Amino acid sequence: LKNKIMIKKISILLLLVVALTSFNSCKCMKNKQEDQSINIEKNAWKLVKVEERVYKPILDQPKEIFLNFKNGFYNTTNGCNAIGGDYKISNDNIEFSSGKTTLRMCSEEIMKNTYDVPFHKVKKINIKNNHLYLLSEDGKTIFAEFIKK
Repeated sequence: LKNKIMIKKISILLLLVVALTSFNSCKCMKNKQEDQSINIEKNAWKLVKVEERVYKPILDQPKEIFLNFKNGFYNTTNGCNAIGGDYKISNDNIEFSSGKTTLRMCSEEIMKNTYDVPFHKVKKINIKNNHLYLLSEDGKTIFAEFIKK
């Protein structure tokens, strides 16, 4: 009788250990997946296009434009001036603060050919197939597309 009680206690204890271990590993996997889906700071993002305009540098514009995220701060260029500011992200929602910009005097031709991402309109992000999309609140309008460097 004592052996049966002891076996039941051990069985319950083992079942409890297995259940807790499974719960913890499931929770860890979920956190890893969430972290990967919203972690935009691990990479530099090369501009592909702004709205429908594919990036094609002219004159002394940079060969490539990158968008970088670090510790809640973003920075990029529009092909003439540097742009940066704070951002907050939660799941697929993102909010860019009114950023700072340099006031470099570029040639008139370059000024007519800048690639201004409307960060103030961007409300969502989507990362798919190594591409980062900056989207409208309903997710239907793509304001800018970047590819992972």
